[in-house]
Amino acid sequence: MHVGLIDVDSKIPNLALMKLSAWHKERGDSTELLTPDDVFKGQNLFIKPDKLYAAVVFRENRRIGLRLAWLGADVGGTGWWLFKSLPSEIEKIRPDYDLYGIDYGMGFLSRGCIRNCQFCVVPRKEGAIRDVAWPDEIANPKSKELILLDNNFLASPLWREKSQQIIDRGYKVDFTQGMDIRLVDQEKAEYLATMKHRKRIHFAFDHIGLETEVRAGIELLLKAGIHHDRLSFYILVNFNSTFEQDLKRIAILDEYGVNAFVMIYNKAGASQKIKHLARWCNKYQTKKSCRFEDYDPSGKRTTA
Repeated sequence: MHVGLIDVDSKIPNLALMKLSAWHKERGDSTELLTPDDVFKGQNLFIKPDKLYAAVVFRENRRIGLRLAWLGADVGGTGWWLFKSLPSEIEKIRPDYDLYGIDYGMGFLSRGCIRNCQFCVVPRKEGAIRDVAWPDEIANPKSKELILLDNNFLASPLWREKSQQIIDRGYKVDFTQGMDIRLVDQEKAEYLATMKHRKRIHFAFDHIGLETEVRAGIELLLKAGIHHDRLSFYILVNFNSTFEQDLKRIAILDEYGVNAFVMIYNKAGASQKIKHLARWCNKYQTKKSCRFEDYDPSGKRTTA
């Protein structure tokens, strides 16, 4: 059987599609990565698939998923339905990294979260925190690099043991979703400082009420030996905060020389001022060259 795997809108290689590919290949099937247009327009379809799967990450693309479902595709993903998941025997399989031709590992060591943030779908989709895999189980044989998608790794009951495996194996990791700064203590800071990291170490500063915890966490991380330039915080805006509070959170991080990255909630409904803030803050050289008050969003000039 030939299986078509349709990536509708993923920003990174789609984990579910890679697991489906691995599962089918174990059964002797062939698999092929496709785009929606490959199916709608017949592009690149040298072999007609006997089975189609499609992954929709973003809700705004659900209409594409509906068209693919009408053509017989088995559609899933957060943008399709929060509560549809892979069967357990597929969920636990090592992904087929050859589907996207990537040379790094990717996946979840834990699922769920201990928090219940109003802006986040994780509590509804995944529920309470639980362990699902070890670093060795998701590693790509081609490298020691791991992209971890955990929503709250430091809350995992086995965070210490899994951190130690990361260190012992020499994995270079990237905690892409942002860790919980409220859970950082001296021990966790020292573990993070001992790990190798692919990029900056990501945390979240979702509202100004976290100022005390953010400051304490940063100071512990710096004391553990992590350089300030290796730390980055996601700044949630356009959700339950004033513009002045958004600027203050960025300024707090600036005090420590720590990177801030603005994440806009409901971007379609955000004001131009919010969008300009993200453009100014998220481009390092632009933010370095001027204050936001002096920022010219047209790009024609900035004030040093």
